[in-house]
Amino acid sequence: QQSLACHHMLKFGLLLAVFVSVIYSQTCQSPNDCSGVTGKPYCVNNVCSQCNPSSLVPDCGCDPGEYCVTDPEVSNVGSCQPFETDIIGRSCQMSLQNDGYKAVTKGENDLLFCGLLKFNVNETSVRYVEWEGVCIRNVCRQCSQAPFNEVPYAICSDGRICGSDFKMQIAYGGIISWQFIPHNPIVIFYLIVSFLFWFSSLCFIAATLIIALAYYIKKRKSHNTTELTEGFMIQ
Repeated sequence: QQSLACHHMLKFGLLLAVFVSVIYSQTCQSPNDCSGVTGKPYCVNNVCSQCNPSSLVPDCGCDPGEYCVTDPEVSNVGSCQPFETDIIGRSCQMSLQNDGYKAVTKGENDLLFCGLLKFNVNETSVRYVEWEGVCIRNVCRQCSQAPFNEVPYAICSDGRICGSDFKMQIAYGGIISWQFIPHNPIVIFYLIVSFLFWFSSLCFIAATLIIALAYYIKKRKSHNTTELTEGFMIQ
């Protein structure tokens, strides 16, 4: 009886495992197979995934504060993961940014790289750069507002921007949205200056037209008066 009970429990466990795998890691042969999987429209390694590792900006498929796993050698490639809190905010060396990762050696200066590096077992050279932040004043940040410090630009189609706290956030209307202004109030100054410029330009054009029209009417009346006076003198 114990053997039979163990057999049923094992069978139930296998069915449960299959059910969970179907729910949470749907298999696919083409992107169309993922059309009915909510939030996982990409077919990556025959598994419906949250983001597309091969896209130009893979992180746009994830929420702000998350990155898309693009390392082809890991099982969760194509998934969205939160930025590691032990990396964001730690000290970093600006010289290791971009191609500077090639000078990184595990166990020596790898903790000073602003991002997540992957190493092969028993090797000290970098195998893969999973994600890279921005080393700003020797502190690792998610993103940068460069090249326009006060006027960040939208990176993804959902309107996300790099806020003044160097974290990605949604601002659906870009620099003119109410969501963005609290993060960088200097935008109000730019908006007011732009409004005053266009308003003053319109006022100048309107004033010029009014003066020109008044001058034309005055000249017309003067011409008519001269003609009328000359007519009386002839009579």
